Amino acid sequence: MNFARCLVLATLLAAGLAGQGHADLIAEYNFNEGSGTTTDPTVGSVDGTLTGSANFVSGGVQGGAVSLSRGGDGLVNFGANLYPTSGSYSIQVWVETMDSTASLPAAYQTGGDVGGFILAINNIGDGCNTPTGSAEFYFAYPCSGNSSTLVNDGQWHQLVGVFNGSTSSIYVDGQLQSTSSGGNSIIGEPASTDFLLGGIMEGTTPTNAFQGLLSDVQIYNNALSAGDVLTLYDDGFATIPEPASLALLGAGLFGLGLIRRRI
Repeated sequence: MNFARCLVLATLLAAGLAGQGHADLIAEYNFNEGSGTTTDPTVGSVDGTLTGSANFVSGGVQGGAVSLSRGGDGLVNFGANLYPTSGSYSIQVWVETMDSTASLPAAYQTGGDVGGFILAINNIGDGCNTPTGSAEFYFAYPCSGNSSTLVNDGQWHQLVGVFNGSTSSIYVDGQLQSTSSGGNSIIGEPASTDFLLGGIMEGTTPTNAFQGLLSDVQIYNNALSAGDVLTLYDDGFATIPEPASLALLGAGLFGLGLIRRRI
């Protein structure tokens, strides 16, 4: 962590602001199960079900990850749960992907409906015209705008979508990328819609639209601040495993654990 970031975090902590959103953390999933088809929350009470070719793998943020294959219809389905009950909402998903087609790490929406939200990469045809590799967060329209940081490079990236009741924002790796205002307030939960990781509901059919790894999913019933998002990024970044070659280099030159991969 560089000096400027340390100074920002220290200032936020001194003001009592950093991490204030954690009190409204309603669900968190680290995917440390290793096997089976059920993911248990580390916070909250809603289980998720792995379907299709989805499976647990090691090497994720905070331990485990879930691997999803587009051709194998891999999804994690949480049913009709986890929709916001307040006027604001935030979701974090760590992604590792090289996907260049319409990609949905997380969605609580039926395709074509206005209600619900979408955390997306690439152009998914929702009118936001997201460039290949960029991320966006759509909640009750309009979308947040696009990220300038590209996230489909095969490295771990933190995506955070925030809706504060009137604006939608997208953060990548702890940094605000874009914000759009003028959206609807949170409206009723979309009918017959499941909350999915890796796809979206098409009518009543869960449909895969992501290929890669997902890890450390966190859902908040409030709008995270910029300081909250940066704290979450630094917490997650500190746990990302190093490539074997870099770890060996670090052990030989500086002592094991002193070099960390930067995203």
